[in-house]
Amino acid sequence: GLMLLVYPTAGTIAMTLLFPIWFITHCVSRLAGLNAIRVFSGEFAYYFTLILNILGLILGTLMLIDPWVSLMSIRYIISFYLLLLGIDCVILAMRQINANK
Repeated sequence: GLMLLVYPTAGTIAMTLLFPIWFITHCVSRLAGLNAIRVFSGEFAYYFTLILNILGLILGTLMLIDPWVSLMSIRYIISFYLLLLGIDCVILAMRQINANK
């Protein structure tokens, strides 16, 4: 945080590299646990998570290849992806609540 305050340009450059890495690692970890989602949450949650994470991998790879895509897309594409990710988490949580009843 201090680096971002002192050197805002360096922070922007670092974020254009860290954001795609975060996207890719998050999607890979979610894809690794996909079998558990199928067992505990059902087919809809499985396919929704699968499609969402494949899109995340594509977006993360695009941002790594061209950092300008990352810099220009932070506001729109990433916010849309994070909104879908939030919906995915709510669906998984509701499925877990229903499975425990």
